[in-house]
Order: sequence, then C-alpha cells, then structure tokens
Amino acid sequence: MRPDPDKTKKDDIDFRSFLSALTGEPSSVPRQAAPEEGRVPKAPVQRMAPPPQPQQQPQAQQPQQQPQRPAKPPQPQPQPQQKPQPQPKPAAVEPDEPDSGVELLTGEETELFERRKSAETSPGPDVREVRKEDREPQTDKIALSHIAVRASFTIEQLLETMIREKASDLHISVGSTPALRLNGEVVPLELPDLDPEMADELLLPILNEEQRVVFFEEGDIDFSFDYGKKARFRVNIFSHHKGIGAVFRYIPLEVPKLEQLGLPRVVLNLLRFKKGLLLVVGPTGHGKTTTLAAMINEVNKTRKKRIITMENPIEYVYKSDLGLISQREVGNNVNSYSEALWSVLREDPDVIMISELWDCEDVRQVLKISETGHLVIAAMQTLNCASAVERLVDMFPQEEHDQIRISVSESLIGVIAQRLIPRIDRQGRALAAEVLITTTGLAALIREGKMNQIPSIIQTGRDLGMCTMEHSVGELLDKNIISPADARGLQGEVRMIRPPGSRRF
Repeated sequence: MRPDPDKTKKDDIDFRSFLSALTGEPSSVPRQAAPEEGRVPKAPVQRMAPPPQPQQQPQAQQPQQQPQRPAKPPQPQPQPQQKPQPQPKPAAVEPDEPDSGVELLTGEETELFERRKSAETSPGPDVREVRKEDREPQTDKIALSHIAVRASFTIEQLLETMIREKASDLHISVGSTPALRLNGEVVPLELPDLDPEMADELLLPILNEEQRVVFFEEGDIDFSFDYGKKARFRVNIFSHHKGIGAVFRYIPLEVPKLEQLGLPRVVLNLLRFKKGLLLVVGPTGHGKTTTLAAMINEVNKTRKKRIITMENPIEYVYKSDLGLISQREVGNNVNSYSEALWSVLREDPDVIMISELWDCEDVRQVLKISETGHLVIAAMQTLNCASAVERLVDMFPQEEHDQIRISVSESLIGVIAQRLIPRIDRQGRALAAEVLITTTGLAALIREGKMNQIPSIIQTGRDLGMCTMEHSVGELLDKNIISPADARGLQGEVRMIRPPGSRRF
C-alpha cells in the first residue's frame, strides 16, 4: 500500500520544522544534510521523552518519513543479537542461585553458563550434572580440614582422652592409629594412621637431652613423668621397622588400699612377717605394680619401718608416714638391680621392694637378703603360684638346683598370683587371686622338687587362708561381678576345671 503524497509532504514539512526548532537553524537547510544530523535529534528525543515509550515512536515513524533511512533502523537491530549475551547472566544466575546454591568456578564459567542456559529448557539432567561438578571443590575443603586436624594432633590431647576414658594404656606406633587399652582390650581411636614425622613430633619433645642420647644409642628407653596434678605415666619409647612407637601406662596419683583392690585379707598377715620373700606374680598388665604399691603403702601407714624400693622406672610416688621410704630408680639413681641389691644392706632397710626379678643373680641376692632378717617383696611374670616356685629354681644351672630349692623353702613366705577380669558392666576389671602360704608340708615338697603337688597344697590349705584361682573366680561369678564367658576364657591359661552347667567355676 503506497503512502498518501499529500500526507507525506505535510509530515515532511512538520519534521523539518522540528529539526529547525532543535538546532536553531532556518528551515531552509538543504535536505541532503538531514541524514548527517539525523543522529543528533535521535538521541535527544530519547533523553527528553519518558524512557520506555518515546524510544520506540521515532523508530516507528522513521521508516514512513524517509525512504532513504533503511540503513538507520538496522543499527538497533544488532541489539537483539547482543541482548542474549548480557541478558542470560541475570536470567540464569539470579533465579537459579537461590535454588541450587551453586557458585561458578573461575576456570569453568563458560561451560557452566552453557549448561545453565540449556537447563532452562530441560532442567532435570543438566541441573544434576552441574550440581555434581560444583561439589568437587567441597571435597578439597574436607581434605584440607582433615589435614588441619592431623596437624593439631598433640600428645596432651591423647593423654587427656586416656584419663577421661579410664584406659590403662595408650599405644602409639608409626603406621597405625593411636589406641587405648580399655578393660584389657585394645581399642583404636578415630584418628588417622601415624607417619614417621607425626610420631617424632608427638614423642621426642617429652624426652630430655640425656634421655634422647640413651634412646638413639640403645633403641628404647623407660621412664616416668608427672602429668600435672592429674596422673603419672610410665613410658616406654622404642624403635621398630617403620619408625618409633611408645606405650604410656596410666598411674593414679593416689596409692590404692589393699581392700580396694579386692585382695584376700590373709595378705595383711603376710605383710607382718619380719623376714622372708613374698612374691606377686601374674602376666603383664594384670596389676602387679598396683598390688606392690598397695602393700608398701600399708606397711608405711601401719609400721615404723625403713622401706627402700628399687624400680625401673618409679611409678607410684610415696610419702613417708609411720615408715621412712626411699625410692631408687634403676638407670637414674643406680645402674642396675644387682648394684642396688649389693648396696641396700648398707642403707639399714627393714622392707625392700623390687619391681621385677629378671635373672638368677638378682634372685640369688634376694634370697640372701631375705635370709638375713629382711622382708623382701618382689614381682615376677608367671601365670600361677606353682610356676613361680619352679621359675625361682629353674633360673639357676642344673647343678645348683638342690641348694636353691633349700634356700627357697627357707625364705619363701607366700606367693600371690593374680588376674584381672573384665567386669560384667565393663566398668573396669575385677581381681581374682590365687594365694599360696608356705607351710611345713610345702617346704618339704619344694626341697624334694615335687612342684606338681603345689596345687593340692593350696586346695587343702583353705583354713590357713590359701585360695585357688577357681575359688576366687567362682566368688566373682556368684556376686555377678564377672560374666561366665569371661571366666571360661581363663581355662586355657590357669588350672581351673569346672563341670558343665555348674554355677561355680
């Protein structure tokens, strides 16, 4: 449809008048200059008029006013091509961000933008894929946090955990996670495995210069230390094929009483002897050191005696009461047990405590000291009373057995073999004890070498205060302190025979 010539002419005159009013030039300006100055009125018209509407009116009139301007309207046409570039960012990021919580990564911004753009038409699979990729940076944050926990790992935190959980031991070793011994069982902590650098940072700072020299020369070291006012710890640091390791044994600051341990009352009678050898035996970790400490504490509080202890290392620390106590640490105050035993008679002792009997020379000296009018309390690692007596004799060469049996029969006053069994409520462990007291009949059996008859001596000596392990475990069962399953677990280690279905062990 063609435009009306009269109307076009009228509109053209009006437009030229409009241009003249804007530029201040007479309306006789040639029309050829209109295309160059057409750009000037276009922009002011948009600023003077309200922003949304007048911007489209000149665009709608210009194609009708000037047929020469088809080149002008195409200039706004590239804007629809450029609009998809700036517009998708607010369209894609702003609505989707609150829903998915996804942040664009710097190196992947273009790829994620394209996926978001396609997600507008098919949001299901593409949105899941974008969210999966955006979780990858979160994995790195977890890993960094994990490393930070390992870096802040300290020995103090382990010891505090040990005290809080009431564990008896703490185990640290390269290649394994730290673990606690709870109720006789090793329970690993929820911590990462230790590498050599971590183990060195945990253990080496607690050694002084002298202890470091001993450790690096000999490969292991025993010592003890106070942990503030909370506890003491006996420590063994050792080296192995992966690095270094350590075992921390918890030692309460307060020495327990014999009644608290659950030992038979006949033990109090054995401590009233003025001379002789009293042995405390049992496997490692079954409370021998605690029993020795309770015995020494009992003598210290009830008798005016001179007491000397020989320990490696010192574990419980005593305070003199009625008695006068001196504690000597092997490796620190004296070089060996042998040297301490040779010099102890010059120190005017009444009661001597030895934390461990290891070889025949120590046993020989102990037998001599006990025969000269001193009470000696010592520990050994054997399973029961009969094996303890056999061990004293078997430490010596065969040609000395007859003489040693005579010395043992004259010096030995009693043997206490003990085991710790988990309580049924798993609140610690209960003590079961086998007690052997030297009588005339027992001394004769020892001199003759009939050690296999010692269990029968214990069974027939109940009136004297002797007690078999079977009887002690049976009492714990009757009181529901331990479970039958835990009691049956001892059958393969100590002499205990029980008929099936019987209540007593």
